[in-house]
Amino acid sequence: MVKMVERSEYRPEIGSRQSEITAWVLTGMTMVVALVLGQGDAGLSPLLTWLLVFFSISAVLISFGNWVDRNTLLVMDDQGVHFCNGLRNVKIEWDKISQVTEFPGRETSKVHVWSSNARFTFRKPVNRSGNLGNINIGFKDGQKIMEIIILKAGLVEKSQSSNIGYYYTRK
Repeated sequence: MVKMVERSEYRPEIGSRQSEITAWVLTGMTMVVALVLGQGDAGLSPLLTWLLVFFSISAVLISFGNWVDRNTLLVMDDQGVHFCNGLRNVKIEWDKISQVTEFPGRETSKVHVWSSNARFTFRKPVNRSGNLGNINIGFKDGQKIMEIIILKAGLVEKSQSSNIGYYYTRK
């Protein structure tokens, strides 16, 4: 049984920014090569153009994902749960939560929290063989967060399947 405190704030694990730095360095190096080679009469090769587009899009998407993670906050209090991440700002009262679904993956599970007019999703690490290792994605206390939401919303488990995951709804 999970005991609710007056107000709890949770933030996801923030991983290394090494992949973001690498993507931007590769974008910059490809751009320099494109500028140097683009000075001739032949123009840019299709491969170089493709690499420049690929590295640029990758760098932007990785940076965007890191920005979203750094701006994510999940707050639970006696009234309900509030989730915001820079893109979404969702507040759901406990009695308005209609279901929670969990879809397990290899390293993390996706947890969806639903009400009649709002929803949000968060990730929690999957605990295999008793330890979490070096997983730097999702909410470290994700299992506790999910248990509190299920308990405070008065939900019960409706189904469990290896294909579907876990599904909790009102009695």
